Amino acid sequence: MTHETPTILHLNHRPLPEMGRIPAAVTTFGVSRSWLYKVAPDYPGLLKKLGHSTLVDFGVLRAILASAPPAAVRPNRKPA
Repeated sequence: MTHETPTILHLNHRPLPEMGRIPAAVTTFGVSRSWLYKVAPDYPGLLKKLGHSTLVDFGVLRAILASAPPAAVRPNRKPA
């Protein structure tokens, strides 16, 4: 019996690769390049080195984002 990894779909319905370069992570997940490097020491495996390229493990990044606390959103103030 084999276990398949669930496929994450973009709006265009193409499977999201499991890893990508930093610009792809920035575009796809809405995080900044500097934020990725800032959190990398706390999340081993987030960044991988392949030759001269730095790759982002999208599975690790998804887990980081999923563990973020919910935003505290206040209702709109009514105009005076």
